[in-house]
Amino acid sequence: MATSQQVFLTTGPGVVLVHVHPGVVFTILDHFVRRNDGQERVIGALLGTVVENVVEVKNCLPVPHKDTVDMVFVDQEFVKDASSLHSRVYTKEVIVGWYSTGSTINESSALVHDFFGREVAQPVHMLVDTSMTNDKLDIKTYVSTALSVDDKAIGSTFREVACVQWPTEAERVGVDIMIRSQQLVGSEGRETNIMTDLESLEHALRNVLENIEVVSKYVDKVVTGEIVGDKGIGRFLADTVACMPKLDPESFDKAFNSSLQDMLLVAYLSNLARAQLAIMERLQVAT
Repeated sequence: MATSQQVFLTTGPGVVLVHVHPGVVFTILDHFVRRNDGQERVIGALLGTVVENVVEVKNCLPVPHKDTVDMVFVDQEFVKDASSLHSRVYTKEVIVGWYSTGSTINESSALVHDFFGREVAQPVHMLVDTSMTNDKLDIKTYVSTALSVDDKAIGSTFREVACVQWPTEAERVGVDIMIRSQQLVGSEGRETNIMTDLESLEHALRNVLENIEVVSKYVDKVVTGEIVGDKGIGRFLADTVACMPKLDPESFDKAFNSSLQDMLLVAYLSNLARAQLAIMERLQVAT
């Protein structure tokens, strides 16, 4: 009687979530745009931090490589030297995985994954699809899972894990400006500049008023019984209201107007300095 072989996938808690900063995506896209002629994809190292089962990707380093029919050559010394120099500035960031552009994982991906597996216990593979299918930039993250037959390792397979965009406050502001600028270019057909401080303040206040209106409608529907309230949303709203300082309208108006006057003064001084520089340049050209 023949003995059946059992195939096992060695799984564990491992990485369950990947947070990706927008700056990483922009760097990967810039790397792809600047690739050598005839190069189909680009690869590089991902750097960040690991807290429990969550990986936060904060930076990345483009890595020179060469693809052949059945092999891929990676500059290992470059990876070590570049990551070592990076760690001198960002001491808490380490290699957490690698990225590549494309839409599918091929055989050479396993080879590159094994290489980065020497640097980190469970590397993350980020796949960025630059083909813009359906006008969407598709980003997926994977981890490797060991494949064994009768307790003998025979290879590995890639398992997709959740990926979430995780911008900082500064990155969020920059992305919002880019989105609004793109919308204006598409609707009006002209280029736009970065908003001034007053325009940013006006836009922020408008967003706050819109959000307050949405929350008020939601609370009214819950109170009247039109919809069933969510306990999580209720706790979040309660925590948000508790964070608000207790100020009477007069004190709030005074503090707001004081900050507004300071902003107007800074804007006036910057415009004055810009005008003086323009006059000096014209005088130098005239003489």
